Amino acid sequence: NLEVPLFEGGPVGRDRVVVLHDDASRGIEVEPGIYAAADPSLIEDVIHGDAFGKVFVGYAGWGPGQLERELAEGAWLVSEATGVTVLGVRQPEGCDSIIY
Repeated sequence: NLEVPLFEGGPVGRDRVVVLHDDASRGIEVEPGIYAAADPSLIEDVIHGDAFGKVFVGYAGWGPGQLERELAEGAWLVSEATGVTVLGVRQPEGCDSIIY
């Protein structure tokens, strides 16, 4: 019985699972230091703590021009995507807490 957070990627494709992670050898780079994959073995590795990442179900999708309109309306908060802001901080083995 593992307790791993499952993140909601969006309301579309609720039957799809993807993992965002930090392993350059396993997936496609979506931002510097952030990789995406739907590989079941990688998802298992994240669930069991053998890889560092977050598991998402579903995704967000937009029609032509929709995202641009929503951005112009101020419907989104925009921030730089980095490994830390997206994935958090990998806790070193043997540490009970991280100060940063």
